[in-house]
Amino acid sequence: MQRRLILLVLSLLGATAASGSDADLEKQRGAFRDAWIEAERGDWRAVQPRLDELEGYPLLPDLEAVYFRATVKQQPNANIERFLATNETLWIAPSLRLRWINSLAQRNDWQRFLEVYRSHYADAGNTRLDCVATEAMAQTGDAGGFAREARRLWLVGISQPKECDSVFSRLRETGQLTDDLVLQRLDLALEAEQFGLAAYLARQLDDAQLQRVKRWQRMRDRPETELATPKPLRGADRDPALVIYGLDR
Repeated sequence: MQRRLILLVLSLLGATAASGSDADLEKQRGAFRDAWIEAERGDWRAVQPRLDELEGYPLLPDLEAVYFRATVKQQPNANIERFLATNETLWIAPSLRLRWINSLAQRNDWQRFLEVYRSHYADAGNTRLDCVATEAMAQTGDAGGFAREARRLWLVGISQPKECDSVFSRLRETGQLTDDLVLQRLDLALEAEQFGLAAYLARQLDDAQLQRVKRWQRMRDRPETELATPKPLRGADRDPALVIYGLDR
């Protein structure tokens, strides 16, 4: 997608050059295209001979961003920070920042990860990064923040990204993942019709909960038949939420 966008920009610049008979701009455009390929490879030495020719070219910051993105693991954090601070509105800046924050996690640079996360991703709805940030809180000694965010990530009715696995394991290992929390998530999974997740959670509790999941599955598949039986309505199997679910089918 990004490559298509840059090619579109180049074509528009080319059209401008052609209409204005600006041979210098057309030459810069060709040099930029070649330099872009080298920058994507992370080879700035191959780019350098073209920099004089590209002086003043409007897409030069994009070229630098592509190079930083390709070499983010080798770049000092200060280089990335300085570039993003200067080019905050650049179209490729979000892609570079995402590559950078992922690199910080891979390097276990938890403190810097949290700084970037809190500045740009805390309210972005990126569950994968939310999970990594919660692990980072544990790694940096923020037990309260970890407990709060881990519970929030746990109490959803859908499966979470694999980045949450270490968070949930830590929650269990520290005795904070109680049966009540498992049951709460089980209820949410049933409401969301995530029966695979619900069965997984039920196996952490007891056979009665596993049978409950199976009843919900039967209600999904055969609501009229299930509603005609007395089990959902009375006794140990009474489950008002299940009845409401069946009536809504």
